[in-house]
Amino acid sequence: MLAELQRGRGRLGPPTVYRALEFLLAHKLIHKIETSSAYIVCCDIDHSHQSQFMIREDRGATEEIRNDEIVERLRRLGEDRGFAVERQVIEARGLCSASRRAQR
Repeated sequence: MLAELQRGRGRLGPPTVYRALEFLLAHKLIHKIETSSAYIVCCDIDHSHQSQFMIREDRGATEEIRNDEIVERLRRLGEDRGFAVERQVIEARGLCSASRRAQR
């Protein structure tokens, strides 16, 4: 990412990139994939941003899904235990069906 920015703007240091990432995260335009410290573009900027992610280990692809039922269920589970869920990080990692078949 830094190399792409430098082509258009000249020499940039990592702090510039980190500030840009912070801005994009704050405005909910990207999501951080916690398990790999990667970032992806938000596929739907109009939702509440309690997303879940399916990460394909075999292809390096990440799909943002949103399931409000999961969000609500975790919130209720927390409340039942006297806990206020402030942030949810749900990342499922696995293989696609074609890769699983190839492994057999």
